[in-house]
Amino acid sequence: MPHTIPHKAKPRPLLRRPRQYAVARPAQACPAGACPCAEAPLYRSRRTSIGRAIALVARKMRMRLTETLAQLDLGAGQYPFVIALLRYGDCSQEQLAELTAMDKSTAARALKALEQKGFITRKPACDNRRMNIVHATPKAARLEHEIHRRLNAVNSELAAGLSARERRLLLRLLHILEDNTQAFSTL
Repeated sequence: MPHTIPHKAKPRPLLRRPRQYAVARPAQACPAGACPCAEAPLYRSRRTSIGRAIALVARKMRMRLTETLAQLDLGAGQYPFVIALLRYGDCSQEQLAELTAMDKSTAARALKALEQKGFITRKPACDNRRMNIVHATPKAARLEHEIHRRLNAVNSELAAGLSARERRLLLRLLHILEDNTQAFSTL
């Protein structure tokens, strides 16, 4: 039985939002011996867009983390700094931004909020007064186990229904995609 190729839809005006549901279209048969379906572009619709799927999962995951960590007075954008400080010890703000893969301005805002909440202290470095060294407080250290417990619970919710093999495969594929983003130019 030959593969089918859906008819191309008419281009829509740019300002009009795409439909939120699938529309059945008549299909035509592939020519004998050649099937371009295997070489189809990765983005045909919102259901086949890798970037859209990742963005949606990331947005929902961030919302869930925000909800879960709010009880500890932490935000989803703040916990990576606490974890990095507890794992690696005292660091400069620049080092923390690099360790957490966040830009310096985002790091500065998160660290300011963490300092106001009592999770960290910042002091100028001895040899360079313009550089701040960030220290985790005992309050942060007391919550380390609970932060990890909650992060693991949210990750388990996210991966529910996946076997251990599927989880390893998913992680491997996501790491490949992450590596591929290194080729993206920064604007």
